[in-house]
Amino acid sequence: MRKDKNNGSTGGNPPVRLGQAGAAAPPEAGGADPLAPPEGARLNLAVATRDGLRLDAHLGEARSLRIYRPGPFGPVFLEERPTPPPGAGRWAALAAALQDCTALLVNGVGGSPQRTLEASGLRVLVLEGAITVALGTLFAGEEPGPLEHHRPFKCGESCAGPGGGCGT
Repeated sequence: MRKDKNNGSTGGNPPVRLGQAGAAAPPEAGGADPLAPPEGARLNLAVATRDGLRLDAHLGEARSLRIYRPGPFGPVFLEERPTPPPGAGRWAALAAALQDCTALLVNGVGGSPQRTLEASGLRVLVLEGAITVALGTLFAGEEPGPLEHHRPFKCGESCAGPGGGCGT
């Protein structure tokens, strides 16, 4: 179950679906890679982290996001992508940079970035705990358990920022 972003109650959001993840693309004539994802599939997950091990970064503070995809033996780290600098259009630019991702895992997020990212088709999950546990759960097609869910958070409660991201 996932906590609702506004009040911490259990939301009715569907589980993360990773396109055709878990099923290899059908082999085609011509020697196509049978393990390649279907074209246009959003299989990857983006993670905001400071230490690379835990879901411990608020989206507005994240200077980069780690990108993972499902592999035959568990999550596979693909790359680290920089986040756009604070300012107008930051969240739309981030949504464009994450078009290959199904979900973004963060420790906290403000309302404006969450709305912008979710409008682009990216699911935003506010979680805490070990990255490997959350990724394994999501790549298995399951919802994160109660230990992975983060306490309710409201952007601006612990800062005086204008909502353009931490540091603005």
